Amino acid sequence: MIAETRKLFFFFSLSRAQYQQCFAVCCAAVQGYARLNQAEAALDVMRDFWQQGGEPDDSMFEVLVTLCVRTGEFRKALQVVHAMDKLGRPADKMRIKKVLEEFYRYCNQAQHHCCHVLQSCSTFQLLM
Repeated sequence: MIAETRKLFFFFSLSRAQYQQCFAVCCAAVQGYARLNQAEAALDVMRDFWQQGGEPDDSMFEVLVTLCVRTGEFRKALQVVHAMDKLGRPADKMRIKKVLEEFYRYCNQAQHHCCHVLQSCSTFQLLM
């Protein structure tokens, strides 16, 4: 499915209507992968969309953050939040705080030292 979706990303030469169709396909692919708990595939679709000139909307970011948290991909969830920050998109600080709390809980349970990831996240610094 990813290969088929990639064929649709020719944003620089698309009309507005064609772009909307590609955007809808991308959103559907991300949501489909989210239902299947396939975080990496959903992130690949979003990355391709973005690299080809598309701009993810807030709902696509929300789906990705939720998916990454649900599948235990906390670092990737924070990377999505960082991408939102780079685009100047408002992030739900309470939601992000919950992600960070889950991440800390994961780190403590697994005896991992994950804090260096958080230190590089500007959103983390705003919350603390």
